[in-house]
Amino acid sequence: GTITGTTCDGTTTPIAGALVQVNGSQDSVTLFTDDNGHYGWWMPVNNNPLQIIVAASGYIPQARNGLVVPRQERVEDFTLQALC
Repeated sequence: GTITGTTCDGTTTPIAGALVQVNGSQDSVTLFTDDNGHYGWWMPVNNNPLQIIVAASGYIPQARNGLVVPRQERVEDFTLQALC
C-alpha cells in the first residue's frame, strides 16, 4: 500500500516513515513506510480479521478493518489529513 498526506494547502505527497500497525487475530506487525510512502507485508489467512492503523506526525491517524484473501494481493492505500 501507499500512505500519502494532504497538507493544509491541499498538496498531497507520499509520507516517508509513517507508522503502519497491522493487528491480526494471531499476530501483529509494525511497519514504517519507505521514502515513497510504500509499505508491504505478507500474512497468512488464519490471521483474519485484520485491523490496519496508520499514523504520522502532524497528521490525523486512520484505522481500517479487513481480511486476508487466499492467493490474492490486498492493497490498502491511505491518505492522511494534516492537523491544520
